[in-house]
Amino acid sequence: MAETKDASIADAYIRCIRRACIEDPQDLYHHESHVCFVCGAEFDPTPEMLKQVCGVCGWYKCPTCSGCQCSLSSSDQAWIEAVRNTYCQDVDLMANLRLEDLPATDNPHVKEGLGMQLRFCRRWAMEQTRNGSARK
Repeated sequence: MAETKDASIADAYIRCIRRACIEDPQDLYHHESHVCFVCGAEFDPTPEMLKQVCGVCGWYKCPTCSGCQCSLSSSDQAWIEAVRNTYCQDVDLMANLRLEDLPATDNPHVKEGLGMQLRFCRRWAMEQTRNGSARK
């Protein structure tokens, strides 16, 4: 089992247009529901989860199965990285993302979990573009 580390150490793992949101423990990002990419359980991050993440991947550990990105197959991990490297790097792409356009994946929980996160991110990106404060 991978050790956990303080979230400030895991910040190096964050490559996302919402990095400032993710780094701020008071941001709504940490109060949005999450879906475990491994077992599909829906959970709301707790203050304890915000303090500890997987020391290898930087993800929250699922409170139901203890899964994180490390628990996924290499093809599921590659799928997530491909989607994030495309949409999570550009506010305009994120604002115009249609979840049904995402490619298929073998594990339905992966697409469901990332889909839930991307819905929140899309809403955030739309607000950024409407406000003219888009950061790239």
